[in-house]
Amino acid sequence: MVRIELESSMGFNLSQMKSIIRIVLIILSISCSGLSSYGNDNLTNPNDKSINKKVKEIIHKLEDKKKLIKTAEIKGSVIYNFPFRKRFKLQQHFYIEKKSKIHVDIFAIWKIKIAEFNSSGESIVYKRKGKRDRVRDINNFNLSIFNKKRMNLSLEIEELNNILLGLNILDFVDSPYTYRIEGEELIILQNKNKCIINLKTNQIKEISIDNGRKMQIKYSKYELFKEFDIHLPLRIELKTETFSMQMNHENDIIVNDKFTKRISRTLINLLN
Repeated sequence: MVRIELESSMGFNLSQMKSIIRIVLIILSISCSGLSSYGNDNLTNPNDKSINKKVKEIIHKLEDKKKLIKTAEIKGSVIYNFPFRKRFKLQQHFYIEKKSKIHVDIFAIWKIKIAEFNSSGESIVYKRKGKRDRVRDINNFNLSIFNKKRMNLSLEIEELNNILLGLNILDFVDSPYTYRIEGEELIILQNKNKCIINLKTNQIKEISIDNGRKMQIKYSKYELFKEFDIHLPLRIELKTETFSMQMNHENDIIVNDKFTKRISRTLINLLN
């Protein structure tokens, strides 16, 4: 009799325990899903109709600016910083033809030309006075072409051109991303890469790349170019683990009109 009571009691306790466990698991799953939706970024797909309209508008405006600029001519200075407080400054004149062409004239003090860099779309040549030319295939471009010991950073020429123009180097149009808004900043994440956009100006403030390469790019001192109704940064900072560059552009950037401008200058010189 005692044995029967014990067995029935154990059966009751086991079934009761199973019910309690089920209830606890349901409560935990609901709590975790609630916390997850609260803490995670918004996962977005560019084709998803529920995407935040403002985010989508900002991304497409930045993409339109990238498409608008076909050529550009930029003058300015570049400050290079290396470990052990090594620092030097050069004047540079950029001629950009997107997507894969660029010509750079490099000057030391008193505007003495000391080197030039040219991408034809297939190969890259770095020429220095009194030294052998360095030639690279365009698919294997690395900033080490300028300084083998200190400037190890792989870049595509199109990426370099976009950086010089203060444009986005990430793809938010065809690839999924997450985003969050913190104060006046829109933070867009794509894998380990990050883009920060100022919501007051709708311009890119910072891009961080961590895809086997590690670099941080900052854009500032934006100026309005009324003819095209676009803003371009006059200061660009690129930082890696081994070096950094600060590019300070003059405010007379020529967009989509460089050949006309050059011809007009030549004609003026001939007439004078």
